[in-house]
Amino acid sequence: MQEEPKLSPGALPPSRARGYLQLLKPRIVLLNVFVAAVAMFLAWNGRVEPVIFTITLFAGATAVAGSGAINCFLERDLDGQMARTRTRVLPSGRVAPNTAFLLGAILIVASLTVSAIFVNLLTSGFITLGIATYLVVYTLWLKKRSIHNIVIGGFAGSCSALAGWAAATNSVSLFSALLAILIFLWTPGHFWPLALSLKDDYANANIPMLPVTLGERGAARVIAASNFLVVAFTFSFIIMQLSGLIYVIVASIFGGLMVAWNIRLLQLRTKAASWRVFKLSSVYLIALMAAMAFSEAIF
Repeated sequence: MQEEPKLSPGALPPSRARGYLQLLKPRIVLLNVFVAAVAMFLAWNGRVEPVIFTITLFAGATAVAGSGAINCFLERDLDGQMARTRTRVLPSGRVAPNTAFLLGAILIVASLTVSAIFVNLLTSGFITLGIATYLVVYTLWLKKRSIHNIVIGGFAGSCSALAGWAAATNSVSLFSALLAILIFLWTPGHFWPLALSLKDDYANANIPMLPVTLGERGAARVIAASNFLVVAFTFSFIIMQLSGLIYVIVASIFGGLMVAWNIRLLQLRTKAASWRVFKLSSVYLIALMAAMAFSEAIF
């Protein structure tokens, strides 16, 4: 039998370290930090103040990571009922629940303290609102009770755009409001295809996700309508002259792909088709935000 590598004093075993990293949901952290970074970049008209930029991204990352850890704590029993999530660190016993909660609480307190002292209270307020929406409104209240859970819970992601803009300007604006609305509209059409591909898993756990409640045909129709709305909304930045040529090109190309792949989902209603829409949706948002930033930098 192969021996485990010797560790220096105080070092975590690789499996335990990976467990803690999984607990913090790094992909969600990166996406929210990216949105906040683009919002700051746009608010500063392409010029970055390095200190505020770095502190804000640190505060945002710790807030999202801490919220992810507490979300895992709150949903540990539910995660244990689903095939997709039963191998996560808490259901599998690799990290103690109380440890996860304490880690999440420390990160959230650090985030709110740093943002309030070193950035501004408006930014800290938006971070607080995002945390409360995700943990209280979505996780504790709506997820197991309402088909509209992810629709309302999606506002948590909008707070990243508002917090980033507030960090740069200590205010809100039409542009920041449009960014927040874009994230809000994008979230259901991004998550519902994943839920459709995992419909049986959610049904077994008695979670009233859209595909469980409406069935595959009804869910595909709502997903397509939601994503068509997002594609239409992206052109509001063009109509209001808040974006450049690069954004126009990216929004048109990726918008066309979104329409085509959602039409395909309507026709097939398969796990493969829903998974493709889910993956494309992530790339779509990142491409839009990057195009906004690049347009600002160039023009």
